[in-house]
Amino acid sequence: MGLCRMYYSLVDRLVSLVTAGNLTWKFCHIGLDLINLLQRHDVPAPPSIVELMTQSCIHESLYRRKISVVSLMSILRQYKRPTKKVLVDPVKKASKHIPTLGPNTDPGLRPGFRADNAWHQYNVREIPDSAEKWEQQVVVEKTHWGHYTWPNQLETYAAHSEQPKLNRPREEMSDSERVIYDAFSSPEYVAKLIDFLTLEENKGKDQFNHMRMILFKGLFRNYGDCVLAPLKPHIERLISDMSHDKHETSHRCAMEIMSGLILGSKHWSYESTVSLWSWLLPLLRSALNSITDSTLKDWSTFFTFACESRDPRKLYWFYELLLDNPLNGEGGSFSDASRLCMLQNALLQQE
Repeated sequence: MGLCRMYYSLVDRLVSLVTAGNLTWKFCHIGLDLINLLQRHDVPAPPSIVELMTQSCIHESLYRRKISVVSLMSILRQYKRPTKKVLVDPVKKASKHIPTLGPNTDPGLRPGFRADNAWHQYNVREIPDSAEKWEQQVVVEKTHWGHYTWPNQLETYAAHSEQPKLNRPREEMSDSERVIYDAFSSPEYVAKLIDFLTLEENKGKDQFNHMRMILFKGLFRNYGDCVLAPLKPHIERLISDMSHDKHETSHRCAMEIMSGLILGSKHWSYESTVSLWSWLLPLLRSALNSITDSTLKDWSTFFTFACESRDPRKLYWFYELLLDNPLNGEGGSFSDASRLCMLQNALLQQE
């Protein structure tokens, strides 16, 4: 306990020095670096650090914004809601799925389609299209399991009803969680953040920012869809922005938020997930029809990251969109080739 008090005393002192306004910009950046380095996985960040990093995300200094994104990403991981997991016997699961498969069947070490992994394969006729199916589905997020063999102990997430609640009232959150929740629930804060995220840093050289994606993933993973409403109009505006000067940066910012949103919605309820995709699908369909040579690489990255380590049965809206007549010829050969490229990048994640 003594060491813990010393740690909190040190970081609070550093935060006070940075926020007092008496340091030059150089020493302020050094202080932020030190605070970032002092964050630990086994000691929750105090509200003072969370407040500093949250407000630094909308600071005029580019360096300060970059440091705060990385720091806030780590803080959100610290406050990740603990998930419940259960052990599953894949062969017994298969015997229920296919009655002719006995419980003692040895699947062997043969890769590809087998009777024991049929339940794990993507089948559009068996997608979880109701709350009951969503609750009963056994999810295997590591998509390589089952193709060649199964682990000695297959551990999967328990049903959604057994997982911790995400859409909590503010009163149930810790002091540090409230700081982030209040910021991202504020339309003024979100508008200013989006303005900074859409700024071009290196003309013609900017790329999809993986760190920003993880930040938004952590946000939607920890808080559910209760922080989505202030972001919705901005994502819609960014996707529809077709001006020559802002098209690339606007789409890239939207990609970073949407990929984090898709990944962060892993443990959402069926109702929240359906609501999400009913809003998201028209935006993605519009984006697929407006890909240009300058945004092709970023959209390829988006479709790669958006379904990374995700059971495709829980993302069936996403895959059905990509599989829906990719060679429709509406936008010419470049448009058809782009859609095929996006489909390829999404399928590559299914290992």
